[in-house]
Amino acid sequence: MKIVPIVLENTTEAFSQTLLRVAPLSNRLNIDLCDGLVASNLTVTLHQVLTEINKYPDLVANKKWDFDLMVKDYLPLIDLLSKQKELNINSVVVHQKFWQKNPGTEFDLGVALDLDDQINQKIINQVSLIQIMTIDLGFQGSPFQDEALAKITQLRVGGFEGQIMIDGGVNERTLPVILQNKGLPDVVGVGSYLTKAFSPLENFKILESIINEHAF
Repeated sequence: MKIVPIVLENTTEAFSQTLLRVAPLSNRLNIDLCDGLVASNLTVTLHQVLTEINKYPDLVANKKWDFDLMVKDYLPLIDLLSKQKELNINSVVVHQKFWQKNPGTEFDLGVALDLDDQINQKIINQVSLIQIMTIDLGFQGSPFQDEALAKITQLRVGGFEGQIMIDGGVNERTLPVILQNKGLPDVVGVGSYLTKAFSPLENFKILESIINEHAF
């Protein structure tokens, strides 16, 4: 099970500061973008994110990037990301209730299931990654909703063989709950537990130790 730091910020200054705080923790980073329509929060734009990331050539060269597009009109953003040939984009996620189509990309395209979403098998069959939201959209630090974990089992029983990621409210108290679930995610995305921590590295190691203990 992989731990991926999530960066969600409202200003370019805060974005860069948070990015540099969590970048040493993992070779894979997740960037959350909100347009104020899918979620009530409004973050930095994709153009701003790309401008900031490109200021750090080592990050561009050595990291894999995931993007969670909490954006209603996501197709222009996917088109822009498809043109970032220097950036190693691992996956892009859009939210099921705003699904339009799979435009075909070199990176994995995924669907996020919000708390109130039921699994739409027709959409699920078109993607290789499912992100299960375990908090309300748009704001890090919201309460963890463990009932959403049942969707992992539903997906696996339904035959989904792709990657499953949990996003929202993951910390040292909720990770054991996730690990006790019948179905386990492949990835846990972690936001404020790392980005707001006094020591992101220390908190990251706590999560790693919980996962390692569970493995035995």
